[in-house]
Amino acid sequence: MKDVIRRIGEITLQLARVVEKALWEAPDFRALEVAVVRGAQEAARQLLVTALEALDRQLMEQRDRRQLKCVNQQPRSLITWVGEIQWERRYYQERPSGARRFLLDEVLGLAPRQRYSPLVQEFGIQLCTQVPFAAAADWLEQVSCGAVRLSAMALWADVQAAGARADEAAKAQREAVFERGEIPPGSRPAAAVDLEFDELLVRGRRRGPDGQKERIALMHALAYEGKATDARGRTVLKNRRVHVTVGEGTASI
Repeated sequence: MKDVIRRIGEITLQLARVVEKALWEAPDFRALEVAVVRGAQEAARQLLVTALEALDRQLMEQRDRRQLKCVNQQPRSLITWVGEIQWERRYYQERPSGARRFLLDEVLGLAPRQRYSPLVQEFGIQLCTQVPFAAAADWLEQVSCGAVRLSAMALWADVQAAGARADEAAKAQREAVFERGEIPPGSRPAAAVDLEFDELLVRGRRRGPDGQKERIALMHALAYEGKATDARGRTVLKNRRVHVTVGEGTASI
């Protein structure tokens, strides 16, 4: 822990020097702001690496030495919200199977070929729901002051993977409710619930055998607890909930 505290002190001192230099050399507020932000990003990258190395060392010391043999250290990199970081973590072999393990990756939930941090992935996926992939990549780079640089194809792959996970989660929930009869948790019981369903067809990107763009069915489900009148005399739905999904009607319930 003393080494970690010492390292944090060094990083803080480096950041102070960056700010001092910016104060003397920045010609205007924008230049000052950019210099301070980039200095803070560099400090954050060093802090992340310090934390990762400290946790990896702790895992090594606390492991079961009879079952896990520490072989060596191997490098890894990750694009985070403050930019790309690189560090080394310890590689282990299980006894007697010889299975390969990286304890740090397991504790942090990092997949073997994951290139981006969860925060970058989440923000990128959310941004892709609002703008095209190329525009999302540009926005990520701009709002991070150049620290996050992803390609449109990388964002597309993340969106596809997130969609597949969401589809599996919805399938599991659907099976739990309609096949096993499990009642999902709720905050309170409702005296009555009105349900409405509809379908909207939109053109997709893929073309069918006839050369025409395929139509995608958007399934809409609306639930509400009756109707009421607001202060302006308009009819409103009480506690309205809207659910939209893509797929066949029987699989989208």
